[in-house]
Amino acid sequence: GCILNIDVNSRYGIGIPILAGWFCKLAGQFSYENILLFICILSAIYLWACYRLLDMWASNRWVVFSGVLLILRFRFFENYMGIGIHPGGSILRHYFDIFFFICLLLHLAARQLKYILGAAVCVSLAIFAMVDTGIYLLVSFFVYLFLSDVWPAIDRFFIQKESFARKHTYFCCTNTIFYSS
Repeated sequence: GCILNIDVNSRYGIGIPILAGWFCKLAGQFSYENILLFICILSAIYLWACYRLLDMWASNRWVVFSGVLLILRFRFFENYMGIGIHPGGSILRHYFDIFFFICLLLHLAARQLKYILGAAVCVSLAIFAMVDTGIYLLVSFFVYLFLSDVWPAIDRFFIQKESFARKHTYFCCTNTIFYSS
């Protein structure tokens, strides 16, 4: 037989196959139709979460509408051509990122611990589902924690303005969102 990580190499963690198998068991049997249905359901949830993030962030209906159209264009129709050959091109690769960024945006607005814990759960689920993108999300999480907790202390010590640190935190979050898309 083949030895895992020697003869067989996969970027996927064990989370996505477990979820897909669980869904196929609920649907009746393991088949291509059920796997595609699983991806379609997760895609619909992902698109709804993208809409909610853009709505919370921009508060402008035209920006939200344009963002959702761009997400449809580049995340769904651009990457789905070879889904049978390259399933990493689907939204399953970056599925938990959007929920992570929703938690970060809510934390920026309310500064409550439950949103940081939600972001930490999203990071752990991302590592469980897809190891490499989960690690990228973990680094983004540490950068956010540094900029939201350590940087304001440095900022107050040197510059004495709270707005300077807040601008850098927003800038980092914005760049992280576009980098991971």
